Amino acid sequence: LETHTPPPRLLAARASASAAARFLSALDLLLRMAPPSSSSDPTQRLAPARERPAPDAAPDFESYEYVGAASQLRHEAQSSHTTDQERVMLLLNTTLAPLVLGVLIGATAYVSNACAELLLRAKWGITFWLLSFPFGAILAYPLFTALCVALAAGAAAVSLWAPAACGSGIPMVKVELNGVRVPGALSARTLLVKLAGITLVVASGLPCGREGPMVQLGAGIGRLVLRWQSRLLSLSCCTSAAAQVRILDGDRHLRDLVSMGAAAGVAAAFNAPIGGVLFSLEEVSTHWSQSLTWRAFFAAIVAALSVAWLFSGLWTGIIASEGPPVLIPNFSGGLQYNVREVPVFVLMGVAGGLLGALFNAINGAINRARARLYSGAPLQRLLARWPSLARSAAAQRLLSFLAAGRRLRVLEVALLALLTSTLLFFPPLFYGCSSVEAAIEGDVFPPSAPPSPPPSQPPSPPPPPLPPDS
Repeated sequence: LETHTPPPRLLAARASASAAARFLSALDLLLRMAPPSSSSDPTQRLAPARERPAPDAAPDFESYEYVGAASQLRHEAQSSHTTDQERVMLLLNTTLAPLVLGVLIGATAYVSNACAELLLRAKWGITFWLLSFPFGAILAYPLFTALCVALAAGAAAVSLWAPAACGSGIPMVKVELNGVRVPGALSARTLLVKLAGITLVVASGLPCGREGPMVQLGAGIGRLVLRWQSRLLSLSCCTSAAAQVRILDGDRHLRDLVSMGAAAGVAAAFNAPIGGVLFSLEEVSTHWSQSLTWRAFFAAIVAALSVAWLFSGLWTGIIASEGPPVLIPNFSGGLQYNVREVPVFVLMGVAGGLLGALFNAINGAINRARARLYSGAPLQRLLARWPSLARSAAAQRLLSFLAAGRRLRVLEVALLALLTSTLLFFPPLFYGCSSVEAAIEGDVFPPSAPPSPPPSQPPSPPPPPLPPDS
């Protein structure tokens, strides 16, 4: 065989490649033998080897599989003809699931409203009964404040059982719809704690509403509906490829049901189905489709109707005795305004925007101050100036109390409830009360004398006689 000598350029390239490979192998060996770099976490470098977390340990937060992977089962489901099971699934997805979701969210809102109303009536009933006696305010004020503090502290203490139920819940729903699986954000325990918490905190008199929590409650109920739907599709009778693919795409259907639940929750809180759909579309959802719009709107209408129908029979026992409730109230007050009042309205809008910005700035400053307080940094700086005070037992107990931030939050809620109940109790004693109708008419504090009767009107003339033919 005739031998061919490779060209010089090829020999140089081979030599360079082998040298580069030897250099990379030596560099890899040096990196394995070197200690951890200074850019890593110092606590991890100081921790013993047995206390370091495993590099491949499963994180607490996982992601949802919103994108369906291609498979043979999905191909069979797309290429197969429409069967009875698929028609049932379509009915279940487009009609029954939004219907059940709306009814459950409406019933949940009704239970919360009814329980809070009963607690409020009992609290104020006992207070007014004590005020009817001479010097009854001496006993009524401690009892009233004790009831308010107990209800508010109970709401804060219940949230310790499920920390994911703290706050409004809207950030949790946004995180879930962004594709992050937060442990316990939409679990049944979180829903029960959320329901009990908003009922107690509304009954305590704190300036907190149920509008934000109803979003998380609606999203959690949507997850429960999907779980029941998956169990129904897991029966032995549901063996088609489309049914099995729907189970595999559970995360995608969970995203749709959570969006529908958020819309229905807002509709049940504000009695506004269109507002609920717009809130879910603009604020919390990251994926939307035309079919989801109609399903979310249907669930929101059912939720609003369920709340109105159930609440109509709260005290009378008769549900919707005068026909179905009207979703858009009729404001027939006959209020008029002059064109010269338009600049005043503009100034009111500007003042409202400025006051809102000021409120947000103050709220952010208070939240940052609370975060520093819970961290214990101000107290530690204070104790660093007086070492003798830092070694005292009282300072150590205070530091341990601050370290347990949950107990401090319960105490904070109790103090806020004490302040709110005091402001609710004394001003009516000093200034009296007036009806809502009098406040609308502008007579906030009407005189004690009865109003004079209206002047008598002359009787209307009788109608003309009808002709004999009629």
